[in-house]
Amino acid sequence: MLERAYELGERFVAAVKQEYDPGIIGPFALQCAIKNGPPSKEFVCFDVSLRVPGSPGITATPYSSYLWGEPVSIGRRIAKEVKLAIAEQALDKIVT
Repeated sequence: MLERAYELGERFVAAVKQEYDPGIIGPFALQCAIKNGPPSKEFVCFDVSLRVPGSPGITATPYSSYLWGEPVSIGRRIAKEVKLAIAEQALDKIVT
């Protein structure tokens, strides 16, 4: 199911980029439900949160650990990405 969730996110990013240059470059969440019955485990998106959902200090999901190799809150992840962009002189790629 995780692969399908990532696919939805990638499709959303592509659609926004097509409609609005440069696309979505900040945090967002697709708010979905899982449909019961055939086909089983189908996602139904009912809302998009174009911000950090919930508390930016929580580490409720393990996905940032996959990226950074340690548990990282959403707020800390954004701070790390801003510092990295500054170091790589690429700040213009992550802010509008």
